[in-house]
Order: sequence, then structure tokens, then C-alpha cells
Amino acid sequence: MAKVPTVRIRKAGRDDFGAIIALVDRCLPGDAPFAVRYFKRYFSRDSLLVKDRVYVGELKGKVIGVSGYSLDHFATDYAHWLTWFVVAPEYRGKEDGLVAAKMLRAVITELKHLKVKKVFVATLSSDARALRFYLKHGFEMEARLCDYYCRDEDQLILGRYI
Repeated sequence: MAKVPTVRIRKAGRDDFGAIIALVDRCLPGDAPFAVRYFKRYFSRDSLLVKDRVYVGELKGKVIGVSGYSLDHFATDYAHWLTWFVVAPEYRGKEDGLVAAKMLRAVITELKHLKVKKVFVATLSSDARALRFYLKHGFEMEARLCDYYCRDEDQLILGRYI
């Protein structure tokens, strides 16, 4: 029986910049300029982002997912935010690794080690798949910012105690 390749979750390095931006551009094209701005600062070790972490999901040497966490820089060490949680469409919900679930577990495990108490995530109100995923993994609805992205596109904020 052939061995099924497994998804490897690892900390992202500078060499991953192009693959991460390509993934964001492919999955969230409107967010690509923001991703470029964030990841340039992250990989240049910007002092504001020194406590942030970015992870990639890799399969056969190819980046198929990205996620991480960010300190709530101006408020508290108590809570962190999930950042740039993106998985290539062809690996969403697949049994060959459950990429998103593995990535979320890796981030939550790291946050537990840091003794973080709560993690938040923001998502589009129109992204039913993301909302189902977060609710399934213990997040609860915390807030809705109406028309945040554009008219009739709210930002949903979900939280989960760790």
C-alpha cells in the first residue's frame, strides 16, 4: 500500500514569502496588497511584529496553507488574533490531511505554551464555510461590525478560550 503524503506544519521563513503571497492572491485577491504589506514587515523582523508567528502547511514541498497569530499589540497580552488563515481550495475539507484543522491545532498549541487565554478571528459574513469551521472548532460569535468591508459585507469576530 502506498504511503499517503502528510501535510507538514512548520514556521514560515523568508523563502516562503512568494508562495504565501501567491496563495493569498489566489484565494483572497482583494487582500493581496495587505498581505504583501504585512509579510514584508513580518519577514524583515519589524519590532512591532516580533511576537507574531506565521506557519505554513506544506505538502510535497508546496505551500498549501498559511496561518499564524498576532499579539493584540496595543491592548493586552491576554488575547491574540489568528492571522491570514488561508488554505488552497483543493485542500479544504479533504481527508488527506485536514490542512486547516492541523494548522489551527498547531497555532492553538503554541498559544497554550505562551499561556494566552483567548484567541480571536475575524471573517467575512458571506464566508459560510469559514464560519462553520470556526464554530466547529470551539469559537463563538463575539461581535458583528456591520458594513465593515463594504455595503452588506459585515466583519464577524469570533473568539475561543484556550
